[in-house]
Amino acid sequence: MDQDRPLLSFGQYLRAARLEKSLDLDAVARATRIMPSILGHIEDEAHDRLPAEVFVKGFLRAYARHVGVDPDDVVARYRAARGLDPANEAPVAKPASSHRWLLLLALAGLLVLAAASVAVMRSESPAPPSAAQAPSPEAGAVRPPPAPAPVPAKGHVMGIEALAPTWIKIIVDGGELKTYDLQPGDRLELAAQSDFSLLLGDVAGARLTLDGNPVAPAGKPGEVVSLTLP
Repeated sequence: MDQDRPLLSFGQYLRAARLEKSLDLDAVARATRIMPSILGHIEDEAHDRLPAEVFVKGFLRAYARHVGVDPDDVVARYRAARGLDPANEAPVAKPASSHRWLLLLALAGLLVLAAASVAVMRSESPAPPSAAQAPSPEAGAVRPPPAPAPVPAKGHVMGIEALAPTWIKIIVDGGELKTYDLQPGDRLELAAQSDFSLLLGDVAGARLTLDGNPVAPAGKPGEVVSLTLP
């Protein structure tokens, strides 16, 4: 088995290590406090069903430690499967093909021609009257009101009330990861323009609301759950 492991991707690798120890997903879930459904998505490499990248790495490391394999090796396999650059976790950019360069050169040529045409048209058009020659507005003329300023997007507000000692990791609008250690009675109110990605240390440890409406994450008390809202 060991000689075949270098050929396995991260999900296959973890599944093989789990089966070698005769563990089922529920046993791993109880030990790591990660929902069995997330563990299944990891083994199936269902990337579209996994939470944000920063959470996935933590899950992979916890799973790897429990089944006795190198966490760094598992994360490296995950990065390779996703095509991520280890320096910044961003997808590795692929070099542009020769056809793409030809298209870019053609577009650049069209832009140069368009700019030259505009310059010729401006040189041939009569100059506008100076300020001294411009007609003054008639007395009593009614000017149209200025255009109203654009109305900003409303966004969303998430409320968090701790019911028991717990923690929460949250990313707002794809920004910086923030961690909060909460005690019973602690309250947070966070605003986002588009979405929240969060990891809750105990599904029963906090009461969540979104725009004033209750949110009920699926899971059992004591389980770590991940959510993307709205």
